[in-house]
Amino acid sequence: MLSFSTAIAWLVLFAALFAIPGLIYARRKQDNLDDFLVARNSQSSSATLLTLLATTMGTWILFGPAQAATWGGIGAVTGYALGALAPRLIMIPLGNRIRTLMPEGHTLTEFVLCRYGRAMYGFVLAIMIFYLFISLTAGLTAIAQMVSLLAPVPLWLTASIVMSATLLYTLYGGLRVTIFTDRVQMLVILPFLVVLIGFGWHAIGGLAPALKGLQEKAPHLLNPLDLNGLKSGLTFFIAVVLTGLFYQGTWQRIFAARDKKVIRNGFIIS
Repeated sequence: MLSFSTAIAWLVLFAALFAIPGLIYARRKQDNLDDFLVARNSQSSSATLLTLLATTMGTWILFGPAQAATWGGIGAVTGYALGALAPRLIMIPLGNRIRTLMPEGHTLTEFVLCRYGRAMYGFVLAIMIFYLFISLTAGLTAIAQMVSLLAPVPLWLTASIVMSATLLYTLYGGLRVTIFTDRVQMLVILPFLVVLIGFGWHAIGGLAPALKGLQEKAPHLLNPLDLNGLKSGLTFFIAVVLTGLFYQGTWQRIFAARDKKVIRNGFIIS
């Protein structure tokens, strides 16, 4: 394990490496309030793709699907994956339609207020705020737990460093800067993920030993028709689809995309 001081030094270093470029970028982009909130019609297909990946691939994703696989097997993982995929496909026609009806809109709640009234607006707003809280809590808890596996760093301290760095550039530059830092993070993280997968594959000796162990000790986890796995998969699918459709960050990126073609390409590939 790393020592406490070493882990804190690395945490602060990486937080600064992502926060400082964001602050520099924000100083160069003196935008109005509308750009601060949604960066309207400014993002390309590649930028949309990378920012959607960044919003989806939080540290929690290292724990959630893996833990689900230990008791739900193939069914749970499949439901999780399809649940993450479906909102992207649904939001292509839905997002384009709302952009057409409300070209100066900012989020789903505005459309709901105009179309369905205050009661439905309050209901949808409550869902979105609740999910944002859960998402933030899950992300911070996951990164803090991951660091605690490597060094004796209290969870609150890791979460505080991450929150401070993120809020620093987000409150200063808004969504446009957030998308910029998402792109930087993905360009750094994706190659590391490839290397990590390669090392993991080599460490376990490929897929065969893992499958052999499962067939000996828990064969039901490999059965795609296992009843418990199917129940878990259906539960995950419904939960992840609904939360994905009510995620404020994705709706901001709908309005940030340059045009309908960008929405289609960015959302499908991501």
